[in-house]
This record gives sequence, structure tokens and C-alpha cells, in this order.
Amino acid sequence: MENNAKNEDVEIQGNNSVTKKEETPPQNVQNCSEAKVPTDSKNTQIRVVRGTKKMKLDAGDSNNLEKKDSKEEENNAEAKVRSMKRSCELWSMEDKNTFFKALNEYGKDFDALQSYFLCQGKKKGLPDVMIKNKEQIRHFYYRTWLKISKHLKFSEDVKKTSQELYGLINYGELRRKLPRIHEKIHLKLNELVYWGSTQVRLRGKTMRIKTPICRALRKLNQLEDWQEEIKLPSRITIELRPRNNMAWWQVQASSMNPRVRTLLPIQRRLSSLLIFLQQRWRPAKYNTVSLL
Repeated sequence: MENNAKNEDVEIQGNNSVTKKEETPPQNVQNCSEAKVPTDSKNTQIRVVRGTKKMKLDAGDSNNLEKKDSKEEENNAEAKVRSMKRSCELWSMEDKNTFFKALNEYGKDFDALQSYFLCQGKKKGLPDVMIKNKEQIRHFYYRTWLKISKHLKFSEDVKKTSQELYGLINYGELRRKLPRIHEKIHLKLNELVYWGSTQVRLRGKTMRIKTPICRALRKLNQLEDWQEEIKLPSRITIELRPRNNMAWWQVQASSMNPRVRTLLPIQRRLSSLLIFLQQRWRPAKYNTVSLL
């Protein structure tokens, strides 16, 4: 009996072991299926990530192209602006003539000079970009002064503004009268500034150039507006009479007329006339001595 019971226990344990063995395979199948699922999800995630990366790369490329296009447009716009600036910074012959006309009228007032340029440009229908601004006018003013100042010599008492205006206005007059300005003409500039006139040889003829009587110089010298209308004649009449009887007798003894009436140019000095008359009225004995 005991043996039979042991055998039954063995059989029961054997059956249990069999059943356990039979039940284990489905668990392995489930584990395999569970292991496959996460790998598939990882693959899908990798594919999605790769897809988003491709989308991001495509979007980045399009943004880079747009940025390049915008940069090229900005560079083209800057090049156009630079070309416009260079064309504006260049001074044509007409611009220089306008500058010296405005300088004779307004002097060193850069705001008035710029407004004059603006009015002239609007009359000609020029755009605002092509009209000289205040800084360009200022730069041209000092650049021209630097060019001509080495040919001028002023005393220390003369103010800097007076030096600049006298030099530039007289230089503009030379430039207006002569076809071109060379080194010899620059040497005549100092004579024109100090004496108010100079003579230049041009095409076999002697040309006389005078300092212009302009509004800027009148204002600089504090002259009134009514003095603008005063015009001096080119020649004047001079009449000399003897001071007393002794002077009349001395001239009469030389067989000369004691009364003198003559016509002289306004640039002629009175001292030159007096020297000439003294030599003419000198007694004859002195003349013979000088000849010996």
C-alpha cells in the first residue's frame, strides 16, 4: 500500500512537471512577442526622427536660400546707394560754378549755401539725392581752401574767415575769367588778393582781373547796402594852382604855366604827377648841370 501511494505521488509530481513544462512555452512566445513590439516601436521612432530631421534640413536649406537671396538684394541695394553717393560726391563744372556764385552771395554760411543749391536743383528738376548737401559743400569749401592757401600770404592780424573768403572769392573770379588755372595763375592770386587787381596774359592779350564787389565781402567789411550803388569813374580831372605869388613867380620864371589841368586814370598815384611836375619846372641851370 505504501508503495502504491509513493508511485501515485511520483505520477502526480511527474504530471505536474509535465504540465509545467507544457505551460512554459506560451510564456516564451509572449516574451518574444513583447520583445518584438518594442523593437518595432523603436524602428518607427527612428524613422519618424529621421523624417523630421529631413524636414528640418529641407526647411533649413530653404531658409538659407532665402537669406542668401535677401543678402544679395541688400548688397545690390548698397552698391546702388554707393554708386549714387559717388555720383553725388563728384563735382561737375556746373556744380563748381554754382558754389562760387553762392559763395559771393552768402559767404561762409553753409546753411544758406545748401539752400541755394536746393533751389537751383529744383529749378533744374534734379532729385534730392543728386543735390549737394551741407556736408559735401563744407568738404568742398575746405578742400579748395587747402589747395589755394599755399599760394597766399596773410599777416597774423587778418582773421581766418577773412583769409578764406578773400582767397576763395578771388580764386573763383580767376576761374570764371580764365579757361584753365595753372601754377603761374596761382601766383597771380596773391597779387589779386592784396592789390585788388592783376594782369594776366591770355592769347597774346593782356587781361585785367579785379576783385569782385560782392555781397559777402561787403558784409565782411561791414559796408552798408547803399554803398553798393557808388561807382567810381575810370578817370579823374586834377587841377593845380600856385599857392602864393612866390610859387607863381618860380614857375613863371621857367616859362611854364603855373596852372595845371590834367586827366589821370584812377589807379594812377598823385605822387607820380608831382614828381613829374618838379622835374619839368626845375630851373634850366640845374638841368644843364645834370646833363654834364
